[in-house]
Amino acid sequence: MQSYSKAVELNPDMALAWRSRGWLLLRSGNLDAAIADFNRAVELEPDDAEARGARGLALLKKGRLASAAADFDRAAKIDPGAAAFYNRGLARSDMADYPAAVADFDRAIALGGPNPHFLLERAVAQLNRGFANRAMEDLRVALAADPVNLQAGYYLVAALLYAGERSAAEDAMRRFFGKGFAPDAPEYDYFRLELSGLRIILNEVKLMGGLPEPKNLAASAAAAYEKGRVDTAAAYYSAYLFISPENAAAAYNLAACLEMTGERRKAIQYYYRYLYLAPGAADRAEVLDAILKLSE
Repeated sequence: MQSYSKAVELNPDMALAWRSRGWLLLRSGNLDAAIADFNRAVELEPDDAEARGARGLALLKKGRLASAAADFDRAAKIDPGAAAFYNRGLARSDMADYPAAVADFDRAIALGGPNPHFLLERAVAQLNRGFANRAMEDLRVALAADPVNLQAGYYLVAALLYAGERSAAEDAMRRFFGKGFAPDAPEYDYFRLELSGLRIILNEVKLMGGLPEPKNLAASAAAAYEKGRVDTAAAYYSAYLFISPENAAAAYNLAACLEMTGERRKAIQYYYRYLYLAPGAADRAEVLDAILKLSE
């Protein structure tokens, strides 16, 4: 870090120096400082696609989804590569703009080939739109390239459930997760909530011989919340949404739990999911206000 800071000190008008230190700050998790450095890089070179894309990633991690999407949009216009469309797709998917997200992932795949990450995220967006069969097509290709990808396995089971293939879903769950898994692996940091919910479901399958009833998961979530165990409540609501992905109340309750635990990006994602599932919700203005506050 010292050498990067020295470069900035010696070359305060060089965008590369600010961008390089910004990348280092981003990788170390210092998002606010990274954004400040990328701001300076963009100020010096407004058409620096890499600086805009990097700032977009930092903003995405902060939960500032609209600002992130705007940076990715500009980066894609300056240098229309696969990464810019993929990253913009991530932001749009988090904002529950699933058709636009799918279009971005389509572009990323057309430019960058059938990258398993691109296929996985397109599958998630398709599944959230209710297109389980399209999601399964992408997930099977992604799993052929990376057979031990927990996220792909998770969403394949979810897609099978959505398609009404309960027996196939239970078989896939045992195949992918029956021997256990390591949710604490660094690559699954952003996916830990979903894996926690899946662990609840797997325990129920082992005890009861089948998938749990959504109403029982909701009751367990409410009981945990009443006891102040908000993390546990969030895991149960995640499990509920895995079984019943179109339940708007579960999406709202999960978002509220995540807001309480400080997981801003996830909270925003599930508030947007709630509004997608309940477009005429009476509390729409209040939820949008919550999203705005979380995005600050």
